[in-house]
Amino acid sequence: MNKKIILLLAIFIFFLPAYIKASEKSLTLEECINFALMNNSSIEVAQKQIDVTGANIKEINAGKYPRIYVLGSARKCEYQTGYMDFSLSPPNPDLTDGKQIYLNSDNFDASMAVEVSQIVYDGGERHIKLIAAQLEKENAEINMEAVKEDVSYKVKVAFYSALKSKDQFRLSEENVKAGEEHLKLAKALFDAGLVPQVDTVTAEVALTRASMLFSQAQNEYNKTINNLNTVMGRDLEQTIDIYGDNSYVSLNINEKTVMERAITGRCEIRQINLALSNQEDSVSNIEALIKPTINANAGYIVRNNNSIGRKGFYFEVGLNLPIFNVADRAELEKIRAKTAEAEKQKELLVSAVKLEVKNALLDLKSTESCIEIAEKEVELALIHLQISEGKYKQGAGTIMEVTNSQLNLMKSKTDYINAIYNYKIALATVEHVANIKIEDVR
Repeated sequence: MNKKIILLLAIFIFFLPAYIKASEKSLTLEECINFALMNNSSIEVAQKQIDVTGANIKEINAGKYPRIYVLGSARKCEYQTGYMDFSLSPPNPDLTDGKQIYLNSDNFDASMAVEVSQIVYDGGERHIKLIAAQLEKENAEINMEAVKEDVSYKVKVAFYSALKSKDQFRLSEENVKAGEEHLKLAKALFDAGLVPQVDTVTAEVALTRASMLFSQAQNEYNKTINNLNTVMGRDLEQTIDIYGDNSYVSLNINEKTVMERAITGRCEIRQINLALSNQEDSVSNIEALIKPTINANAGYIVRNNNSIGRKGFYFEVGLNLPIFNVADRAELEKIRAKTAEAEKQKELLVSAVKLEVKNALLDLKSTESCIEIAEKEVELALIHLQISEGKYKQGAGTIMEVTNSQLNLMKSKTDYINAIYNYKIALATVEHVANIKIEDVR
C-alpha cells in the first residue's frame, strides 16, 4: 500500500463521522437557509414594500375607469325679503314712526343628481405615472432579491464556520484519546523498566494540553452555534445540531463569465439602471404636464325649488391648457442633473463590483492552494507519527518525539479543516458578490 493510499484512508477515517447521516434533529445548510428566509424581519419589510408598490399600480390603473357620483342637497330657511312703505291716518300707536315693516318668506330647495366623470385625455400623464409605479415595484422586487441573497450568504458563512468548529471539536476529542493512549504506553514501558519516569510526566503534560485544547474547541463550537442561531432568527436557548458535507471538489470557474454576470446581475447595478430609467420617464412626465387635458362629465339631475321642479340630463367638457410654467423648466433641469449624478454613481459602483469579484476570485484560488498544501502536511505528519511511535515502542526513541508528532498531526489536520471550510466560504462569497450560482458559470 503506497503512501497516497494510506493518506487518503487516514483522512477518510478521520472525517467519516461527518458523512454519516445526521440525526433527525440535525439541520443541513439548505434547511438552515430556508428557516432564515421564513423568519427574517428584513424580508418581511421588503415584502411590505412590494405590497405597497402593487397597491399604487392598482390605484393608477383605476384612473382609466369612469367615476360615478350620487349628489344631493336640501335646504329650507326663513328670511326677511324686503319692506313696505306706508302711512296711516290717524297714526297707529303700535308702530313707532314706522313707515317700514319687513316681510318673512319661506324657501325650500332640493336637488339630486347622478354624475359620471371620465378623463378623456390627460396628455399621457397617467401612462407615465404607471410606468414609474411599475419601475418602483420592480425596484422593490430587486431589493427583496438582494435581502434574500444577503440572508442566505450570512447563513452560509455562519453554517460553515459552525461546521468547521464542529470538526475541530471532534479533532480535539481524537487528540485527547491519542494522548491517553500515549500516556498508557509510557506507563507500560516505565513499568517494564524500558523508559525513565520522566516519560510518563511528559505524556501527562501532553494529555493536559490536549484536554485544554478540547475545552477551547468545545467553547468555540458553542459560540459558532449561537451565531448560527442568531443569523437564522432562532432563540439562543434552542439546541441545534448541524450536518454538512466536508468534501472538496476542485472547480473550473470561468472568471470572465463571473465578472460579466456580476456587472449585469448585481442587484445594486440593476437598481441604479432602474433609477436612470425612472429619470427618463420623469422627463416625459414633465413634458406631459404642458399638454392639454380633457375631461367630460355627464349626469341626470332632479331639482325642486318650492313649487318649481326641474329634471334632465346634462353633459359638460372641460379643457385645461397650460401656457407658461417656470417651475416645470426648473424641475426638468434638476432631473437632468440627477441623471448625470446617477450615471457617475453607476460608474463608481461598477468599479467597486469588479474589485469585489476580483478579490473574491483571488481568495478562492488561495484557499484552494491551501487545501493542497494542508493535504500534503497531513500525509507527512501521519508518517512522522507512525515512525516516532514505532521507534519509541522499540526503545529507540523518546516520548517527547511521539507527543510532538501527535501535536504536529493535530495542527496539520486543523489546517486542513480550516482550508476546506475557508474554501467553501470563499466560494459562497464569489456567488454573493457576483449574484450567481457557480454551477451556472463552470
